[in-house]
Amino acid sequence: MTLLQKTDSDGLLTFTQAATRLGISLRQFRRLIDSGKIPYVQVSERAPRVRCTAIEQFIEAVSVRHSEVTA
Repeated sequence: MTLLQKTDSDGLLTFTQAATRLGISLRQFRRLIDSGKIPYVQVSERAPRVRCTAIEQFIEAVSVRHSEVTA
């Protein structure tokens, strides 16, 4: 089971859901959004959403490999 298998059928998460999946606070998540590190979709004026794939890509981008640590 991957980190994001428990998601909506359309593959979109609220900011709160995405922050929870990453294990960070909503404030920290909004900082990632504001800095452009995670893109989002503006479904409506009051309903921003994050694609599950965007979360997966962010995790992959910030993951530290064992070989990078020991080098």
